[in-house]
Amino acid sequence: YVHDFAIPRGIRWVAGGKLHADATSCTILGLQRPADQKPFDESNEIVFRRLAAHIGRASQLSADLRQLELARGLSLQALDGIEWPVYAVAASQRLLMANRAGERELASGAAFRLHAGRLTCIQPRDQDHMEQALRQAGNVRASAFRAGAGGSFLVRVLPVSGFAGAALVYAAPATRAPVPKQILQDILQFT
Repeated sequence: YVHDFAIPRGIRWVAGGKLHADATSCTILGLQRPADQKPFDESNEIVFRRLAAHIGRASQLSADLRQLELARGLSLQALDGIEWPVYAVAASQRLLMANRAGERELASGAAFRLHAGRLTCIQPRDQDHMEQALRQAGNVRASAFRAGAGGSFLVRVLPVSGFAGAALVYAAPATRAPVPKQILQDILQFT
């Protein structure tokens, strides 16, 4: 680097070091000065060390965000594989994510709608059930109810472990053939 790049470009003084490394990336901070500048001294080293700590944390945060983005993308793909509406909802009913079937159902407005970013039920009676189900999810308890005109959806609300108050809301059309009991036991944790 010094002989092939720095010196031919008039760089005389180089200081730097590795700030962060993980399985997929390495962040290095390099400072350069031309020949007509004084070399780096102890005061520059102090500044570099102070900067390095902050830049290292920013680099770690960036790596963590990339991992979260990947996890979210994989989660969405998995949820999109489910043919009925699925919603991830905060305790406040704020919609965190919906699979494709959930987005289609929201567009049709058969049982649910978005109101100020919150997943709400069309029928007032259903809304009461939804609020109660989300409170139960906050207490790490699953629940179920019927929603939509004539109870056209069977809704199951499950707490999301590790995320206090968050829940997954599954809404299977009630007119479908019964779901095999093994699927209910494995996926929805029914007894």
